[in-house]
Amino acid sequence: MSAYLFRRLIGIVPVVLIGATLIFILVHLAPGDPATIFLDPNAAIHTREQIGERFGLDQSVATQYLKWLFGVIFHFDFGNSFTTGRPATEMIVEALEPTLILTVLSLILGIFIGIILGIYAAAWEGRAFDKAISAIMLFFYSMPSFLIGVLLLGLFAVRLDWLPSSQMASLFHNQLSFGGRILDSIRHLILPVTTLGISFSAVFFKYIRGSMVESLHSNYILAARARGVESGKIFYKYALRNSLLPFISTIGLTLPMLFSGALIIEIVFSLPGMGRVMFYAALARDYPVIIAAGSLAFFSVVVGNLLADVFYVIADPRIRLKGRSS
Repeated sequence: MSAYLFRRLIGIVPVVLIGATLIFILVHLAPGDPATIFLDPNAAIHTREQIGERFGLDQSVATQYLKWLFGVIFHFDFGNSFTTGRPATEMIVEALEPTLILTVLSLILGIFIGIILGIYAAAWEGRAFDKAISAIMLFFYSMPSFLIGVLLLGLFAVRLDWLPSSQMASLFHNQLSFGGRILDSIRHLILPVTTLGISFSAVFFKYIRGSMVESLHSNYILAARARGVESGKIFYKYALRNSLLPFISTIGLTLPMLFSGALIIEIVFSLPGMGRVMFYAALARDYPVIIAAGSLAFFSVVVGNLLADVFYVIADPRIRLKGRSS
Protein backbone atom coordinates (compact mmCIF):
# COMPACT_ATOMS: atom_id res chain seq x y z
CA MET A 1 0.00 0.00 0.00
CA SER A 2 2.77 2.44 0.94
CA ALA A 3 4.72 1.65 -2.25
CA TYR A 4 1.59 2.14 -4.36
CA LEU A 5 0.86 5.47 -2.68
CA PHE A 6 4.47 6.62 -3.12
CA ARG A 7 4.39 5.83 -6.85
CA ARG A 8 1.14 7.72 -7.29
CA LEU A 9 2.42 10.74 -5.37
CA ILE A 10 5.58 10.87 -7.47
CA GLY A 11 3.46 10.62 -10.61
CA ILE A 12 1.41 13.67 -9.59
CA VAL A 13 4.34 16.07 -10.08
CA PRO A 14 4.82 15.73 -13.87
CA VAL A 15 1.07 15.54 -14.46
CA VAL A 16 0.46 18.80 -12.59
CA LEU A 17 3.36 20.49 -14.40
CA ILE A 18 1.94 19.44 -17.77
CA GLY A 19 -1.51 20.69 -16.75
CA ALA A 20 -0.09 24.01 -15.53
CA THR A 21 1.84 24.35 -18.80
CA LEU A 22 -1.35 23.85 -20.83
CA ILE A 23 -3.10 26.47 -18.71
CA PHE A 24 -0.18 28.88 -19.27
CA ILE A 25 -0.36 28.38 -23.04
CA LEU A 26 -4.15 28.74 -23.20
CA VAL A 27 -4.10 31.92 -21.11
CA HIS A 28 -1.51 33.55 -23.36
CA LEU A 29 -3.29 32.44 -26.53
CA ALA A 30 -6.65 33.79 -25.35
CA PRO A 31 -7.81 37.05 -26.97
CA GLY A 32 -7.35 40.24 -25.01
CA ASP A 33 -4.44 42.14 -23.55
CA PRO A 34 -3.88 43.25 -19.93
CA ALA A 35 -2.89 46.67 -21.27
CA THR A 36 -6.45 47.22 -22.53
CA ILE A 37 -7.72 46.89 -18.94
CA PHE A 38 -5.38 49.53 -17.51
CA LEU A 39 -5.33 52.00 -20.41
CA ASP A 40 -7.78 53.98 -22.45
CA PRO A 41 -8.48 52.43 -25.88
CA ASN A 42 -7.02 55.58 -27.48
CA ALA A 43 -3.79 55.48 -25.46
CA ALA A 44 -0.52 55.97 -27.29
CA ILE A 45 1.38 52.96 -28.58
CA HIS A 46 4.46 53.68 -26.48
CA THR A 47 2.28 53.74 -23.36
CA ARG A 48 0.98 50.28 -24.20
CA GLU A 49 4.55 49.12 -24.75
CA GLN A 50 5.51 50.42 -21.30
CA ILE A 51 2.69 48.43 -19.70
CA GLY A 52 3.75 45.31 -21.62
CA GLU A 53 7.36 45.81 -20.53
CA ARG A 54 6.27 46.27 -16.92
CA PHE A 55 4.45 42.93 -16.93
CA GLY A 56 7.10 41.17 -19.02
CA LEU A 57 4.70 40.75 -21.93
CA ASP A 58 7.15 42.32 -24.37
CA GLN A 59 9.12 39.07 -24.37
CA SER A 60 8.25 36.05 -26.46
CA VAL A 61 5.84 33.50 -25.03
CA ALA A 62 8.65 30.92 -24.94
CA THR A 63 10.85 33.23 -22.85
CA GLN A 64 7.96 34.04 -20.52
CA TYR A 65 7.25 30.34 -20.13
CA LEU A 66 10.84 29.43 -19.27
CA LYS A 67 11.02 32.17 -16.63
CA TRP A 68 7.66 31.12 -15.24
CA LEU A 69 8.63 27.44 -15.18
CA PHE A 70 11.90 28.22 -13.38
CA GLY A 71 10.04 30.24 -10.75
CA VAL A 72 7.41 27.53 -10.22
CA ILE A 73 9.85 24.62 -9.94
CA PHE A 74 12.52 26.22 -7.78
CA HIS A 75 10.60 28.87 -5.82
CA PHE A 76 6.93 27.86 -6.18
CA ASP A 77 6.44 31.38 -7.54
CA PHE A 78 3.71 31.97 -10.12
CA GLY A 79 4.60 35.65 -10.43
CA ASN A 80 3.02 38.83 -9.10
CA SER A 81 -0.52 39.94 -9.77
CA PHE A 82 -0.88 42.57 -12.49
CA THR A 83 -3.57 44.41 -10.52
CA THR A 84 -2.34 44.30 -6.92
CA GLY A 85 1.37 43.62 -7.32
CA ARG A 86 1.18 40.90 -4.67
CA PRO A 87 2.46 37.35 -5.25
CA ALA A 88 -0.23 35.29 -6.97
CA THR A 89 0.49 32.33 -4.69
CA GLU A 90 -0.12 34.49 -1.62
CA MET A 91 -3.47 35.69 -2.97
CA ILE A 92 -4.56 32.13 -3.74
CA VAL A 93 -3.55 30.83 -0.30
CA GLU A 94 -5.53 33.61 1.42
CA ALA A 95 -8.61 32.87 -0.67
CA LEU A 96 -8.28 29.11 -0.27
CA GLU A 97 -9.48 28.94 3.36
CA PRO A 98 -13.09 30.11 2.71
CA THR A 99 -13.25 27.80 -0.31
CA LEU A 100 -12.09 24.80 1.71
CA ILE A 101 -14.57 25.57 4.49
CA LEU A 102 -17.43 25.74 1.99
CA THR A 103 -16.25 22.60 0.16
CA VAL A 104 -15.77 20.43 3.27
CA LEU A 105 -19.06 21.43 4.92
CA SER A 106 -20.97 20.95 1.67
CA LEU A 107 -19.36 17.55 1.16
CA ILE A 108 -20.37 16.40 4.65
CA LEU A 109 -23.94 17.63 4.16
CA GLY A 110 -24.19 16.11 0.68
CA ILE A 111 -22.89 12.71 1.82
CA PHE A 112 -25.24 12.65 4.81
CA ILE A 113 -28.36 13.53 2.80
CA GLY A 114 -27.39 11.35 -0.17
CA ILE A 115 -26.64 8.22 1.86
CA ILE A 116 -29.68 8.45 4.15
CA LEU A 117 -32.18 9.11 1.37
CA GLY A 118 -30.47 6.64 -0.98
CA ILE A 119 -30.68 3.83 1.59
CA TYR A 120 -34.34 4.44 2.38
CA ALA A 121 -35.26 4.82 -1.30
CA ALA A 122 -33.61 1.47 -2.05
CA ALA A 123 -35.40 -0.14 0.89
CA TRP A 124 -38.74 1.11 -0.45
CA GLU A 125 -37.91 0.51 -4.11
CA GLY A 126 -40.83 1.08 -6.45
CA ARG A 127 -43.10 2.52 -3.75
CA ALA A 128 -44.42 6.05 -3.35
CA PHE A 129 -41.55 7.19 -1.10
CA ASP A 130 -38.93 5.96 -3.55
CA LYS A 131 -40.65 7.58 -6.53
CA ALA A 132 -41.13 10.90 -4.73
CA ILE A 133 -37.56 11.13 -3.42
CA SER A 134 -36.11 9.99 -6.75
CA ALA A 135 -38.11 12.66 -8.59
CA ILE A 136 -36.96 15.39 -6.19
CA MET A 137 -33.33 14.29 -6.41
CA LEU A 138 -33.54 14.10 -10.21
CA PHE A 139 -34.78 17.69 -10.17
CA PHE A 140 -31.77 18.84 -8.10
CA TYR A 141 -29.41 16.63 -10.13
CA SER A 142 -30.44 18.31 -13.39
CA MET A 143 -30.48 21.86 -11.99
CA PRO A 144 -27.23 23.90 -11.94
CA SER A 145 -26.00 24.62 -8.42
CA PHE A 146 -25.89 28.38 -9.00
CA LEU A 147 -29.59 28.35 -9.93
CA ILE A 148 -30.41 26.54 -6.67
CA GLY A 149 -28.40 29.23 -4.90
CA VAL A 150 -30.31 32.03 -6.60
CA LEU A 151 -33.65 30.44 -5.63
CA LEU A 152 -32.62 29.98 -1.98
CA LEU A 153 -31.15 33.48 -1.93
CA GLY A 154 -34.33 35.03 -3.26
CA LEU A 155 -36.54 33.12 -0.81
CA PHE A 156 -34.65 33.11 2.49
CA ALA A 157 -32.49 36.24 2.17
CA VAL A 158 -34.63 38.62 0.12
CA ARG A 159 -38.28 37.65 0.53
CA LEU A 160 -38.28 36.23 4.08
CA ASP A 161 -35.15 38.07 5.28
CA TRP A 162 -34.21 35.20 7.57
CA LEU A 163 -30.58 34.78 6.53
CA PRO A 164 -27.80 37.06 5.23
CA SER A 165 -27.33 37.15 1.48
CA SER A 166 -23.56 37.56 1.21
CA GLN A 167 -20.14 37.39 2.89
CA MET A 168 -18.98 34.95 5.56
CA ALA A 169 -19.44 37.31 8.51
CA SER A 170 -21.21 40.54 9.43
CA LEU A 171 -19.51 43.93 9.68
CA PHE A 172 -19.50 43.77 13.49
CA HIS A 173 -18.28 40.17 13.65
CA ASN A 174 -15.13 40.95 15.66
CA GLN A 175 -17.10 42.90 18.26
CA LEU A 176 -19.27 39.90 19.13
CA SER A 177 -18.57 37.36 21.85
CA PHE A 178 -16.98 34.01 20.98
CA GLY A 179 -20.35 32.27 20.81
CA GLY A 180 -21.80 35.20 18.89
CA ARG A 181 -19.04 34.98 16.27
CA ILE A 182 -19.71 31.27 15.80
CA LEU A 183 -23.45 31.85 15.36
CA ASP A 184 -22.78 34.74 13.00
CA SER A 185 -20.51 32.57 10.83
CA ILE A 186 -23.06 29.74 10.83
CA ARG A 187 -25.85 32.09 9.69
CA HIS A 188 -23.71 33.33 6.80
CA LEU A 189 -22.74 29.80 5.74
CA ILE A 190 -26.19 28.21 5.86
CA LEU A 191 -27.30 29.28 2.38
CA PRO A 192 -24.09 28.56 0.40
CA VAL A 193 -23.43 25.26 2.19
CA THR A 194 -27.05 24.17 1.74
CA THR A 195 -26.95 25.13 -1.94
CA LEU A 196 -23.84 23.11 -2.72
CA GLY A 197 -24.78 20.30 -0.32
CA ILE A 198 -28.21 19.79 -1.90
CA SER A 199 -26.74 19.89 -5.39
CA PHE A 200 -24.21 17.14 -4.68
CA SER A 201 -26.48 15.12 -2.40
CA ALA A 202 -28.42 14.33 -5.58
CA VAL A 203 -25.21 12.92 -7.11
CA PHE A 204 -24.49 10.79 -4.04
CA PHE A 205 -28.15 9.70 -3.82
CA LYS A 206 -28.06 8.48 -7.41
CA TYR A 207 -24.98 6.33 -6.80
CA ILE A 208 -25.92 4.88 -3.41
CA ARG A 209 -29.51 4.06 -4.42
CA GLY A 210 -28.45 2.43 -7.69
CA SER A 211 -25.74 0.41 -5.98
CA MET A 212 -28.09 -0.66 -3.16
CA VAL A 213 -30.83 -1.76 -5.56
CA GLU A 214 -28.30 -3.75 -7.59
CA SER A 215 -26.96 -5.42 -4.44
CA LEU A 216 -30.43 -6.28 -3.12
CA HIS A 217 -31.25 -8.10 -6.38
CA SER A 218 -27.95 -9.99 -6.58
CA ASN A 219 -27.68 -13.76 -6.21
CA TYR A 220 -25.85 -13.76 -2.88
CA ILE A 221 -28.64 -11.68 -1.30
CA LEU A 222 -31.26 -14.06 -2.66
CA ALA A 223 -29.25 -16.98 -1.26
CA ALA A 224 -29.02 -15.29 2.15
CA ARG A 225 -32.78 -14.79 2.20
CA ALA A 226 -33.30 -18.44 1.25
CA ARG A 227 -31.16 -19.47 4.23
CA GLY A 228 -33.38 -17.42 6.52
CA VAL A 229 -30.90 -14.66 7.35
CA GLU A 230 -32.57 -11.68 9.06
CA SER A 231 -33.66 -8.87 6.76
CA GLY A 232 -31.82 -6.22 8.78
CA LYS A 233 -28.57 -8.15 8.61
CA ILE A 234 -28.98 -8.69 4.88
CA PHE A 235 -29.72 -5.02 4.27
CA TYR A 236 -27.04 -3.38 6.42
CA LYS A 237 -24.26 -5.97 6.64
CA TYR A 238 -24.34 -7.40 3.13
CA ALA A 239 -26.05 -4.99 0.73
CA LEU A 240 -24.97 -1.70 2.30
CA ARG A 241 -21.37 -2.75 2.87
CA ASN A 242 -20.92 -3.84 -0.75
CA SER A 243 -22.70 -0.73 -2.01
CA LEU A 244 -20.35 1.59 -0.15
CA LEU A 245 -17.30 0.34 -2.09
CA PRO A 246 -18.12 2.06 -5.40
CA PHE A 247 -19.58 4.98 -3.47
CA ILE A 248 -16.26 5.62 -1.71
CA SER A 249 -14.47 5.97 -5.04
CA THR A 250 -17.28 8.24 -6.21
CA ILE A 251 -16.52 10.68 -3.38
CA GLY A 252 -12.94 11.06 -4.58
CA LEU A 253 -14.02 11.59 -8.18
CA THR A 254 -16.61 14.15 -7.06
CA LEU A 255 -14.10 16.34 -5.20
CA PRO A 256 -12.97 18.26 -8.31
CA MET A 257 -16.59 18.95 -9.31
CA LEU A 258 -17.37 20.00 -5.75
CA PHE A 259 -14.37 22.33 -5.74
CA SER A 260 -15.36 23.96 -9.03
CA GLY A 261 -18.96 24.21 -7.84
CA ALA A 262 -17.77 26.01 -4.73
CA LEU A 263 -16.05 28.63 -6.91
CA ILE A 264 -19.34 29.44 -8.66
CA ILE A 265 -21.34 29.51 -5.42
CA GLU A 266 -18.80 31.95 -3.95
CA ILE A 267 -19.60 34.39 -6.74
CA VAL A 268 -23.35 34.01 -6.16
CA PHE A 269 -23.04 34.69 -2.42
CA SER A 270 -20.08 37.13 -2.66
CA LEU A 271 -17.85 34.96 -0.49
CA PRO A 272 -14.17 35.99 -0.20
CA GLY A 273 -12.84 32.77 -1.68
CA MET A 274 -11.08 31.57 -4.79
CA GLY A 275 -14.17 31.98 -6.93
CA ARG A 276 -14.19 35.75 -6.53
CA VAL A 277 -10.40 35.97 -6.98
CA MET A 278 -10.57 33.98 -10.23
CA PHE A 279 -13.56 35.99 -11.47
CA TYR A 280 -11.88 39.38 -11.08
CA ALA A 281 -8.56 38.00 -12.32
CA ALA A 282 -10.27 36.85 -15.52
CA LEU A 283 -11.89 40.25 -16.01
CA ALA A 284 -8.54 42.00 -15.52
CA ARG A 285 -6.54 39.53 -17.65
CA ASP A 286 -4.40 38.96 -14.57
CA TYR A 287 -2.32 36.14 -16.03
CA PRO A 288 -0.31 35.10 -12.93
CA VAL A 289 -3.42 34.78 -10.75
CA ILE A 290 -5.39 32.95 -13.46
CA ILE A 291 -2.55 30.47 -14.02
CA ALA A 292 -2.00 29.91 -10.28
CA ALA A 293 -5.71 29.36 -9.63
CA GLY A 294 -6.10 27.14 -12.70
CA SER A 295 -3.10 25.05 -11.65
CA LEU A 296 -4.62 24.57 -8.21
CA ALA A 297 -7.93 23.51 -9.76
CA PHE A 298 -6.08 21.02 -11.98
CA PHE A 299 -4.20 19.77 -8.92
CA SER A 300 -7.53 19.14 -7.17
CA VAL A 301 -8.63 16.95 -10.10
CA VAL A 302 -5.45 14.86 -9.88
CA VAL A 303 -5.69 14.55 -6.09
CA GLY A 304 -9.37 13.65 -6.34
CA ASN A 305 -8.57 10.75 -8.65
CA LEU A 306 -5.74 9.65 -6.37
CA LEU A 307 -7.99 9.70 -3.30
CA ALA A 308 -10.65 7.73 -5.16
CA ASP A 309 -8.14 4.96 -5.89
CA VAL A 310 -6.67 5.02 -2.38
CA PHE A 311 -10.08 4.89 -0.70
CA TYR A 312 -11.09 1.97 -2.88
CA VAL A 313 -7.91 0.05 -2.04
CA ILE A 314 -8.46 0.66 1.68
CA ALA A 315 -12.12 -0.34 1.54
CA ASP A 316 -11.72 -3.47 -0.60
CA PRO A 317 -9.41 -6.10 0.95
CA ARG A 318 -9.37 -8.10 -2.29
CA ILE A 319 -7.33 -5.38 -3.98
CA ARG A 320 -4.87 -5.23 -1.07
CA LEU A 321 -4.39 -9.00 -1.17
CA LYS A 322 -3.95 -8.92 -4.94
CA GLY A 323 -1.31 -6.20 -4.60
CA ARG A 324 0.61 -8.20 -1.99
CA SER A 325 0.57 -11.36 -4.06
CA SER A 326 1.86 -9.49 -7.12
